[in-house]
Amino acid sequence: MPETFHGSLSQVTVSFKSKNDCELPWLKEITAIGSEDGAQIAACDAKLIKRDRIRPSFWQDMEEPCQETRDLAFGLFDRYGRVSRKYIEPGFRQGNGVWGRELDDGDILLFEKLVVDSRARRRGVGTKIARAVLGRVRDDAGQRKYVVVVRPGVLTQEVAGSGGDEGKRHLATSRQFWQSLGFRRIGTSSWFAFTDEEGHASRQLDASEEWIPPQDTGRYTAIAAQVQGAIDHVLSAPTSDPEDLRRLGEFFPEGAGFAQWFATDDEGNTVLHQAAIKGTLDVIKYLVARCPGMAAARNRDGDNPLETLQSSMELLRTRSNYIEMVEVVSDRFKGFDQSTIACLGFLSGDTEVFDLTQLSREEISEISSATDSQARTIHPEADAIRRALRFKYGCTCGQCIGGFLSPRMKHMLEEETLGQRDEDLMLMWDDDDWLEEGRHMLTGRFVKCLKKGMVPNENNILTLVSDKQEPTLEAFLEEGGSVSSIGTTIFERMLESEGWQLALNPGCQETDTGRVLPECRNDLELGFVSGRCGYKRVSPGRKYFHDEEREEEEEDDDDEY
Repeated sequence: MPETFHGSLSQVTVSFKSKNDCELPWLKEITAIGSEDGAQIAACDAKLIKRDRIRPSFWQDMEEPCQETRDLAFGLFDRYGRVSRKYIEPGFRQGNGVWGRELDDGDILLFEKLVVDSRARRRGVGTKIARAVLGRVRDDAGQRKYVVVVRPGVLTQEVAGSGGDEGKRHLATSRQFWQSLGFRRIGTSSWFAFTDEEGHASRQLDASEEWIPPQDTGRYTAIAAQVQGAIDHVLSAPTSDPEDLRRLGEFFPEGAGFAQWFATDDEGNTVLHQAAIKGTLDVIKYLVARCPGMAAARNRDGDNPLETLQSSMELLRTRSNYIEMVEVVSDRFKGFDQSTIACLGFLSGDTEVFDLTQLSREEISEISSATDSQARTIHPEADAIRRALRFKYGCTCGQCIGGFLSPRMKHMLEEETLGQRDEDLMLMWDDDDWLEEGRHMLTGRFVKCLKKGMVPNENNILTLVSDKQEPTLEAFLEEGGSVSSIGTTIFERMLESEGWQLALNPGCQETDTGRVLPECRNDLELGFVSGRCGYKRVSPGRKYFHDEEREEEEEDDDDEY
């Protein structure tokens, strides 16, 4: 029989092992060893992430150290290290709602692994070593803010990969252990967080009241293999076929019961979830018409069909797999296709989304850059077109100019461009007065476009030139100066500006004459916005080695406006 450790907890000592092999200046590795009578009985690995040092390239940097930092970055935070808004904003995914924007701020202490020898368990050894790590970080932090996170499951290393009831039992044990230390779930995610702040909402929530993932309730019925095969066939069809819908109806006849309509695949997705992911509008309409309640069904991630579609759209917008790494593609985003936004509109309650493929680039540009009253004289369905553009470009505030330029981005550009006018924006020019004046004229028109609610693209900027065509500006353009170079430089300088750094900080509220501007998904997407304005796509993160190659290939795709 293996030896069991019976000593008191006071006999267990915790020591810290220094690691000098980490060359990342923003990462500190922490290893704690629990020993008794000279024998190691527990070990804990944690990482202290100095988030502010890597905000512009948060996803890219966090992918490098290990799988756990990668999962944390892509699973819980956005590209700038801010907690995913779906977990803190009102709604189902907020869970108990005890966490908010405080998770955006400060360093991140990640508990990566905590293992206690099976012979030394149930004596508080794990608790002692975890608290020792927390104490070490607390002492080192001083007044600096930090948040502590963990994904329960790290106690089960000796049964890693086990499934079924045993895996669930070990996961539940791990979850209960971290809850006993004061960790509480972040929204409906698999991540838990801890704070030292006694009055924090998470400290008032009893572990028994925490949100329980749907997969733990055992209420799902599996879709029959035959039915799933038919569903896959219908959803993979390139075009809608009435015969496919008829066949689908055979599996969901009149009078079909709950078990049929709400049967799920392994991910807890109903047929409607699957249709939303695939973007098959006819199937979505068919299912909702016959069983409206399916629109409220939630999968194992806690998402209804609309939220599942939004999650898949966010993945498409932000990342792609490149060899063995996740590539951040946010700055190259060009908008969602018509079928996707049609599905998004329908599930959002906007039953018909205007078909943007019916319009030319020139028509879209004209409608996007006009005032509301002017746009209605250009096209009778101008309001519907603008709503469709906001769906296409991921606007969540309902106010983005052209569907992509948000109020906060517009305000930041106005403020920073006005501040730049007295600086040397174009270092390639000699310090001649007429060149400076020409540059100031174009910069001023960039700002004027913004203030008039117009997309600051080349066409709109030149439209604002007076009918008499100022000689200085004409000479500036004839000598090789261009709107494109001015616009690109404005966006590039924006990345280095104080306003941009403030915008990345948690709790930043851009205001205009005391008015708080609405938050939008597009607020910090400078690369995307600069490209949509017709300029070079600037990027706040590190470039991938093949980016220049792709920029050349995509050069002709950025002139929509």
